[in-house]
Amino acid sequence: MSINNESKPVKIFISYSSRDREKVEKIHGFLKKAKLDVWRDKDRLETDWSREIAFALADADVLCLMWSKNAANSKYVQHEWVTARALEKPVYICRLGKYRDYPEPLHNRQDVSFEDIEEGSKELIRRLNDRNDFNERYEYNILPKNSYIPFNPNPHFTGRQRDLLELYLKMIGNLNKIGINQVGTVGMGGIGKTQLAVEFAYRFSFAFEEVFWIQAARPEEWRKEFVRLARNRLQLEIKNPEGADADEQFIYALQVYFKKESRKHTLVIMDNVSEPQLLNNDTFLFGITPLTLGCDLLFTTRRHFQLHGVSAQAVDILSPEDAYDLLTVVRQPQTPAEEDHALAICSAVGYLPLAVVLAGGYLNKYTDTSFADYREELIKNKLDVIDIGEVSHEELATRHAAAMGFTLQEDWNRLTDDHARLLFQLAGQFGEAEIIPKARLGLLAGIQAGKSKLHRPLDKAFNLLHDLSMVEKLESDARAIRLHPLVRAFAKGLIAEDETEDFKTSAAEKLKIAYFNYTRLKSELNARGVNAIIEDMQTGIIWWGSAKTSLKKRNVLKLLNNLIGLLTGKTYFSGLKELELLEGALSLSANQLNCDPQQLASHLIGRLKLAEESALQQLALQAENDSGDCCLRLVSPSLIPPGGPLLRTLEGHSRSVNAVAITPDGQAAVSASSDNTLKVWDLTSGTLRHSLEDHIGPVKAVAITPDGQAAVSASSDKTLKVWDLKSGTLRHSLVGHSWWVQAVAVTPDGQAAVSASEDNTLKVWVLSIGKEIGQFIGESPMHCCALAPDNKTIVAGEASGRVHILRLEGVE
Repeated sequence: MSINNESKPVKIFISYSSRDREKVEKIHGFLKKAKLDVWRDKDRLETDWSREIAFALADADVLCLMWSKNAANSKYVQHEWVTARALEKPVYICRLGKYRDYPEPLHNRQDVSFEDIEEGSKELIRRLNDRNDFNERYEYNILPKNSYIPFNPNPHFTGRQRDLLELYLKMIGNLNKIGINQVGTVGMGGIGKTQLAVEFAYRFSFAFEEVFWIQAARPEEWRKEFVRLARNRLQLEIKNPEGADADEQFIYALQVYFKKESRKHTLVIMDNVSEPQLLNNDTFLFGITPLTLGCDLLFTTRRHFQLHGVSAQAVDILSPEDAYDLLTVVRQPQTPAEEDHALAICSAVGYLPLAVVLAGGYLNKYTDTSFADYREELIKNKLDVIDIGEVSHEELATRHAAAMGFTLQEDWNRLTDDHARLLFQLAGQFGEAEIIPKARLGLLAGIQAGKSKLHRPLDKAFNLLHDLSMVEKLESDARAIRLHPLVRAFAKGLIAEDETEDFKTSAAEKLKIAYFNYTRLKSELNARGVNAIIEDMQTGIIWWGSAKTSLKKRNVLKLLNNLIGLLTGKTYFSGLKELELLEGALSLSANQLNCDPQQLASHLIGRLKLAEESALQQLALQAENDSGDCCLRLVSPSLIPPGGPLLRTLEGHSRSVNAVAITPDGQAAVSASSDNTLKVWDLTSGTLRHSLEDHIGPVKAVAITPDGQAAVSASSDKTLKVWDLKSGTLRHSLVGHSWWVQAVAVTPDGQAAVSASEDNTLKVWVLSIGKEIGQFIGESPMHCCALAPDNKTIVAGEASGRVHILRLEGVE
């Protein structure tokens, strides 16, 4: 920060522990004698870190941090220096004794010794009046251990200091409060919610033990994101990390980790939540919701919400002054007239941060365009000046869209690099707010590796896009990019709707060509890992497959496809099949390749050498001819090939599986085993949702209710059990049989179940209360049973060979 009026006394905020009050009062006296403007909390010290204290600190020019062991252990003092640093206030460390263990973010601050209070006060007053170090900037990229934020802090961040402080007050609440804090920032697209969250995460990170970022635009990806946090970032230990239920174990371990009483709070930021109400939905995290994980939660969203215990903070447009600072942070207007044009540009785009950033990016890149020229173009597009007070919210959003469209169109028109143009168009085809690996885009674009270390066409193209603020770089090494939702809409619209499928198919073909080059495949495997390659191929398969529907509608292309097949034996979609088979081969070998990428050649030979497709055979031949790393290599194709009838193997039971049932929606299956457990499987991903463990004997049979919400199991422990499939919890134990229960069936209305037992009986149970309401006694053990659609007719089979038909009466 800078002090503009040198005649004004410096406003000083004194931060200290109440245990050091006596020394601090003496120092305060010396500062007052020097006619310095001092604010010190004298009445409510360490009882209420309030809004009044926070805004007194925000109004100060400098923080004098009275440092001692007492101060180091005070959470109130911690919040004060964290806030001062976040708001870019100079922090003067006033060392009250010999204790020098300073917080990591303040490690480079010069201190003043107060072992002699009078001498220390004189030195502090001299420095305060000198003011030479009031312009020092902080290293905001310093984070607590383990923390992860995919974006870098913005060195040009401006205009949101009050929003940062308001958000902090909401996130920490009352320092004496026990529990967690949860806040959602709300605002329209382009308003700067994500940027505010990024800066908040960096500037206030040391108010938390750790800070983590979750890409939350797609709820179906939440599970994967939180599992990655538990496994990779925190390296939590679970019983069986290679087991089928590993994801579920990691989610529960994460909740335990967050809720440890000995821990400070962990902040998790969920960016771009499309529907805030889903944060209360437990279907995504194995019966746990993001709101019950036990962490402090900050999320960004475009939708207003009402969630119990969750605060909302509206994010609004910038002030005219802040918008001007943002536009001119790199390129300054050189004349008063240019300053007026710059102000008019900010007004014309409605002070929308993203529109201002894009306008600034254009003006910084193309210095031959003056502020006056840019404003003139805005006027031509009917974006002269927006009077915010006279424009409705809907009209303002429309004007913002027009401003965005104009700025992006100008950027697009001036962008001459073919690679950059293609990468931007491809990025527009991905999902909203999706993080896209640069390598994946390069493969889809067909961009070859550079001819030397200095020739990097892919990096050059991305740098051009970043300079124009058309893409956001992620992570410190910028291995991935993201498009703002409004920018993505523009990029997506660059490809006509009727041309999109062909465009995506062409990109998928380029990716396929790259991966059927063994050298490129091996290089990508070593650089990025097998899972990234599989995801690349899955994108290619989806994009290629999207053309099937449109192709059927175009008879000419269909006839041409058939003609090519007759002449060459290779149809238009044979390349898609080859890519699917290669992805299948790598998926079958994923565990081995994760452990040792040098196994690639052997696994390609073992799975592809006898393939019918010549492209797969050629890839296996390239692997055979690889003379690289020394290793054991298969000679014959002895591994299971891809594309066979086997879709997936579900592993997890330790003894024989006796029965299986599938939910009516076909999304899940429940298996019953002699290891005394049932397991609930996700059939789409092959992952284990729940392990149901309460039987003390082998489970012989299982049935699922018609609504798919519950399962009934039968066991040799003489009981049946009713399970909630959503949460994986036990609802009821049905006790009444005197010997093994061999079979169970549920009525079509889902209200009752019938069980067959070795004790010669059939029993009927009401599932809602777990009560027996009737039985039939046969002449030998009952081995099976079934129910007719009328809910009343029961067919049962005895060990003697008899089949009984019974009617359930007296039950409505």
